[in-house]
Amino acid sequence: MKVIRQTWLAALLVASLIALPVAKSSAAQVLLDFGILSGAAADWDAIESLVQDTSVPVTDRSGGGDDDVTITAMDDGFNPNNPAPPGVPALYDGITVPVEAVDDYLFKITDTAGTSARLRFDNLDAGSYNITVFEGRTTDANQVAKIWVGDASGSGEPADENTGTFAGGSATVQLDITAGQTLWYRHLEDNSGGISGMIINPVGVPEPSSFVLAALALAGLVFNVVRRRK
Repeated sequence: MKVIRQTWLAALLVASLIALPVAKSSAAQVLLDFGILSGAAADWDAIESLVQDTSVPVTDRSGGGDDDVTITAMDDGFNPNNPAPPGVPALYDGITVPVEAVDDYLFKITDTAGTSARLRFDNLDAGSYNITVFEGRTTDANQVAKIWVGDASGSGEPADENTGTFAGGSATVQLDITAGQTLWYRHLEDNSGGISGMIINPVGVPEPSSFVLAALALAGLVFNVVRRRK
């Protein structure tokens, strides 16, 4: 009778595991090429300019189906500037960035040092993301920004920049976004340079097969214990 109870318990556990919904990530991967004066980067969203208060749809490159993500320039618009070195592709957050995305950039239209403007990203699905900003231009001493998650009005903004300089390179901030939250970027203008592009990259999302394998492993462990106790 004891063995029968253990067998039924194991069978019930296996059935429960099989009945669990398989997790599927819909977190978007967004690749933004700001400025097209050096050409539009293939398989990236090439943003020629950003008009203040005008939403622009962007593409989910992950295939996860998060197809309603938009970017909106707040407080000011952004215009392109001429390409500048390095003139070669780069590798940021494990992603190859084409030279067309590296070499040109957008700058805040009113480029008075000490001013700022925000970019708002709406409708990103819940998940953990690496937010990477970059500026390829190598002649700027410093480019910093703020990146955070808040509500539609921009709540939760950090008091100080949190990227460190990304002039001539990149900076990555990892953030958790819950349902209904908004991703924000604040451009801190210093009258030089700008932002060449941005990568929004989901991280730490188990593949569906991971859940299935875990369930099978646990089921095998339970049956092995039952067998040894017979």
